[in-house]
Amino acid sequence: MNVLSLKLCAVVLVALVAVPALAAPTAPPQPPAPPVLLNANPVVTGPVLRLGDLFTNAGTAAAAVIGKTPAVGQPLVLDVQALYRLARTYGLAWRPHTTSERSVVERESRVVDSTALAQLAGAALADKGISGDDLSVELTTPAQGVRVPSEATASIGQLSYHPDSRQFTGIVEAVIDGAPAQRTAIAGRVFRTVAMPVMVRRLQGGQVITADDIDWIAVRDSRVPVNAMLDAGALVGLTPKRMLRRGQPILASDVQQPLLVAKGSLVMMIVETPLMQLTARGRALADGAQGDVIRVANLQSQSVVGGVVTGPGVVLVAGPGGHQAGGQ
Repeated sequence: MNVLSLKLCAVVLVALVAVPALAAPTAPPQPPAPPVLLNANPVVTGPVLRLGDLFTNAGTAAAAVIGKTPAVGQPLVLDVQALYRLARTYGLAWRPHTTSERSVVERESRVVDSTALAQLAGAALADKGISGDDLSVELTTPAQGVRVPSEATASIGQLSYHPDSRQFTGIVEAVIDGAPAQRTAIAGRVFRTVAMPVMVRRLQGGQVITADDIDWIAVRDSRVPVNAMLDAGALVGLTPKRMLRRGQPILASDVQQPLLVAKGSLVMMIVETPLMQLTARGRALADGAQGDVIRVANLQSQSVVGGVVTGPGVVLVAGPGGHQAGGQ
């Protein structure tokens, strides 16, 4: 083999060695792991507290269970020493910046308000046979409702009812996965209610009440005024003496028959006898509705007499012998 052949072989060998190097380049460097950060105010759900609730970017250690979640309304405070011990135990690259760092853990929750609790109590009372359209349930304790874990369902248990006082007691159970997670005592009363007609809109004096103007509300029987109007049919055709507000109970003194004669207005005075009917002009000295007895001044004689309002601007005056229309 001559010198030229040897040189060619060397070139070929170098090329063969270089090809694998080009086919498998060096892998790029991995980015640095994200820093481990402290969660200062985590809000958690479920029964257990995990490392990942306290630290962001905890990696595979995030799922580690480190304790129970706190009860609703009872925050769990972990100081800097406790946090640092946890970080070292699970190999987290975290160090506190100051000695005052801490994590305050709270249980995620929701409020079951007093209205919802009263509905639950009403259903529990109905299961005991205490029900009716005229019954209303009011919670007295706790007045602001009950805060429960957000994933819990609320129910009433251990219900006790005292018919003499109409009072009841019970326990609100916050149930998670079929097991009570929290119990809170409640108390309340049962009231009988009366349906009362009210106005669906504001009515001014002089407007005539129609059936479309009337709605109904339930009022405790102990709070119904003595002279309250309870018959909606009796309201139709009447007119307010003063403005009636929407949803306001109506008293008998709030309404009247529509005025047919206004005070100071001119009226026709009718005097009837068995043989004839006489008329005269007069001036009303008072307002009058159908059937009201008012005083009227005769414009011609200036005498003042009493009469019964029988129609718009018409007053029936007693004739000789005291007779009025209809043989009165």
